[in-house]
Amino acid sequence: MKRIFTPLFAVVVTLFLSTSLMAQTPGSASALQMDGSTNYVDCGTIDMSGVEFTLSAWVKVDAFKTAFPFITSIIGIEQGGNTALLRFGDASLASNRLQFVIGNAPTQVKLDGIQTLNVNEWYHVAATFDGSEMRIYINGELDASMPNAMFSSANDAFALGRNYDNARILDGTMDEARLWFVGLDQPTIRDWMCKKVTASHPNYSALGGYWRMDDGAGTTATDLSGSGNNGTLTSSPLWVTSGAPIGDESAHQYTGPFNVSLSGPGGSMMTVSNLTGTPDGVHVYRVDDAPNNTTPPAGVSSMQMDHYWGVFVAGGTNPNFDADYNYLGNNFFTLTNGCKATLIERNNNASALWATSSVTNVAAATTLETAGQTRIEYAMALADTSSLALSGAPLICAGDTVTLSTGIPQSLGVTYAWFNGGTAIPGAGNTDYGATTDGSYSATVTTATGCVLNFFPVAISTSPGPITLSTFSDVCEEGIPFPLSGGAPAFGFYQINGVNNISFNPAAVGPGTHSIAYVVVDINTGCIDSAVQSVEVYPTPIVGFGLDTGVCLDAAEFGLVSGTPVGGVYAGPGITGNDFDAATAGPGIHAISYTYTDGQGCSADASGQVQVFLLPATPVITLVMDSLTTTTSVGYQWSDANGPIVGATNKSYKPTADGEHTVQVTDGNGCVSAPSEPFTYTLIGVNDVVAAAGTRLYPNPTTGEFFLEYNFLGATNVRVSLLNILGQPIAQLHQGNLIGQGTLAFNEAGLQVGIYFVKIESNEGVVSQKIVVQ
Repeated sequence: MKRIFTPLFAVVVTLFLSTSLMAQTPGSASALQMDGSTNYVDCGTIDMSGVEFTLSAWVKVDAFKTAFPFITSIIGIEQGGNTALLRFGDASLASNRLQFVIGNAPTQVKLDGIQTLNVNEWYHVAATFDGSEMRIYINGELDASMPNAMFSSANDAFALGRNYDNARILDGTMDEARLWFVGLDQPTIRDWMCKKVTASHPNYSALGGYWRMDDGAGTTATDLSGSGNNGTLTSSPLWVTSGAPIGDESAHQYTGPFNVSLSGPGGSMMTVSNLTGTPDGVHVYRVDDAPNNTTPPAGVSSMQMDHYWGVFVAGGTNPNFDADYNYLGNNFFTLTNGCKATLIERNNNASALWATSSVTNVAAATTLETAGQTRIEYAMALADTSSLALSGAPLICAGDTVTLSTGIPQSLGVTYAWFNGGTAIPGAGNTDYGATTDGSYSATVTTATGCVLNFFPVAISTSPGPITLSTFSDVCEEGIPFPLSGGAPAFGFYQINGVNNISFNPAAVGPGTHSIAYVVVDINTGCIDSAVQSVEVYPTPIVGFGLDTGVCLDAAEFGLVSGTPVGGVYAGPGITGNDFDAATAGPGIHAISYTYTDGQGCSADASGQVQVFLLPATPVITLVMDSLTTTTSVGYQWSDANGPIVGATNKSYKPTADGEHTVQVTDGNGCVSAPSEPFTYTLIGVNDVVAAAGTRLYPNPTTGEFFLEYNFLGATNVRVSLLNILGQPIAQLHQGNLIGQGTLAFNEAGLQVGIYFVKIESNEGVVSQKIVVQ
């Protein structure tokens, strides 16, 4: 059934809105936050059947749905196929795109939005149906449209933040929800999206539901349309301070270049221009009331309480803008305090605090200028302390200049004083001051009327700031590589002789003077600065030590003198000072080092070796026939009681006289053994020879081992017997034939010391020979 609004209804609405329900609250006041699962607003049954309509609201989504059917409800009716609603997402549509649905059971017509929306960002969303076409608008821009002549059959429960079931409840915040029984055109949507509905709205009589959500408390969201469709808060949605951009008056522009102005009381004017980030459009709105937060920031003595301003930039990428306020005609400012005129700012109505704005006060033009803005609400104020304008960033490259300006021309008859760290800067008496060094700069301006304006201190820093570098000591070429560290600020890098490096290796860079630099690049400004110091690498001294020798274990201690340069230190086994002692070192090959340290503390060493040879084993003398023989070696020296025997240098030696004899042997290393045990030698005389029998007995005396040398032509049945001193036989030494020349060996080691006789009996006769055992 088509909705017909009579003048009487309009009168009733007008009267209703003009009473208590029209009581103003500042700006966007409060909003409702829903949890995405249980809480929403139930507005009761609303008949939307057979009419054209518009649904709109400000909405900020905390999270879009991630489970089937991916739907987040905003506003409208959905009961079976009887549908008239605006929502996010669908089973086949991304959960962050809008969808406008009209249903006349069993048929539904769905218009899918194009733009994807972000979480935690306020959007004005609207869906219009004029009987022939469906349209979706986002922030006043057409997002999608399609022809449709089918009217809705929806006449059921109308809800804010929920349709169909709890799985589709909004997870986010909603404000300024409206239902119109007319398809609003785009200019009207833009004209009224950032301001509250009043009777001056061109479609005022078609307002079917208006939930401003400014109640702020309780369980009801009042319908200010006069239709009585008050919303009941179900499962306790939260009342929160709204951040939506809503005022009492607004102006907008959707084609660039953007320059939007809105007049205020007394002829003052707020102008927004120079927008960047390619926005779709910009709104300037004015709230004709004191803000919800009337506490000015530090440095501000008072703020205007009868109105404030806001800016909403629709679309674009990281947009910012210049905001200028001409305060001509604003009686908040007077001749004596006009130099203190300033702006304070906040992100939106939900912001907890106001902050000072970087404003230039062009007093001659009664204009406050601020550039590169991203915040959206401004209030007029009187500054105890104003902000200086800078010609650039407060972070400058070393050697550059940044100009600080009060913005107040000298032609107004003012005087200036500039300070750094609270100390007056001599000769600084102009509206501008060029700072070239780090410091905290401030100023005061005194007008002819005696108005003194203080300016906030501005910290100027050289970029990338003071560069410091650790102190590195001079090093020796053989020094241990060390990491380069300690530079500040921490995001720099090191160079050695202009080449990037992270450590200093003395051996790699070599002797000489080297430059270590710590370089810092500020990525925000592009400034480069560095700290540099020199490090000397002293050369490693050239050390020589030609030692490669061998000595015998009994060698005398000898001095080491071959190390160069002189003055170094010898080290190794057997080393005492500069002397080497073979006996202390012991047998074996010993590494000997020579270390030299020069006047710079640089050291180097060279090495050699000494091999200490063991002495040959003490030789043993053996009597063979009438000669002495000893252990096999390389060299020999026989000695008697008179010392070494000249020419007695063979392995065997036949003494020429009775007496004790010793021998020493020399090995291949030239080492001489200790003397052997003395061997007593007795020459075999005439009495030692058994001439008749052709025999000779030796050695005599003996220790028990002796030899019988014989030379028989043909002795048969020879018997050799050993007799004691009484002539009694004690042992038979041999019996048998002895023919020719030969030697019999006897070993009677068990004989006691004394005198014995060897008796030889043969067919040639019988002889006896005395033998002494000692």
